[in-house]
Amino acid sequence: MKFASGQEFKEQTHYVISLMAMSGMGKTYLGQKLAQDAWFHYSADYRIGTRYLVEDILDALKIRMMQDPILRKLLRSDSIHLNHNLTVGNLALLSNFIGKFGDEKKGGLAKDEFLHRQQLYADAEIRSQSDIAPFIRKARDIYGYHHFLNDTTGSLCEIADINNIDACPIIQNICAHSVLIYVEADQEDEQMIIERQLAYPKPMYYNRALFDEMLAEYGDHIDPDDFLRHIFPRTIEFRKQRYQTLAHHYGYIISGKDFRHVKNSHDFVDLIADNINNSRK
Repeated sequence: MKFASGQEFKEQTHYVISLMAMSGMGKTYLGQKLAQDAWFHYSADYRIGTRYLVEDILDALKIRMMQDPILRKLLRSDSIHLNHNLTVGNLALLSNFIGKFGDEKKGGLAKDEFLHRQQLYADAEIRSQSDIAPFIRKARDIYGYHHFLNDTTGSLCEIADINNIDACPIIQNICAHSVLIYVEADQEDEQMIIERQLAYPKPMYYNRALFDEMLAEYGDHIDPDDFLRHIFPRTIEFRKQRYQTLAHHYGYIISGKDFRHVKNSHDFVDLIADNINNSRK
């Protein structure tokens, strides 16, 4: 969705924004803030975890519990019930399910299982973005929210067919129903994100070609955390190029520095309008 000017954008009655950025840039933080200001916050990862992967997540936990004789007996007799407590602000269970590739003795997943979960996540992410149109209607007609923020995952650029964007269903669907905004990290942002990942390696989705390339470089005896540290800086560079391609074709770019100063809905709308005007120059 494109506009002739920032003023045309501001004249909308209902704002619908799809926010795209690296994980750690504050998309979810802003979404939670805007939820207090007449915006419906649609978290893609929350939708993935509670709708499309919930059975897989719970089954994986049950498999581990069945290894304990006492828990096995209680599960088989329906004496205990397992459920999730995923929230928009706490997606640790989803992250744990995605897992880390590497030595199982160090908490990693074997390659086949890791890649299986990666594919499950990618499929679920696509489905989560196919859901935005009905959720836009629900947000407005049922809950009375005037505006809608689609808080996409950091890997949105990876599930998109970047070489054939005009025929990519998921991107076409997003852009048919919303304004695509890319929050561009500057060098300081990137360094902060990388340092955080190096200090506390967090599971993530990988482009398969990049994963295979990094695996060939790393060699045998995979330490899960060390492999994450090995691949993450390259993942940042890989994604950055894809984000920029998507934004230049179908959306707008706002800087991470300006994004950090957004305090409310008014600031957010003005920032987008200013960038729409700047993109026309």
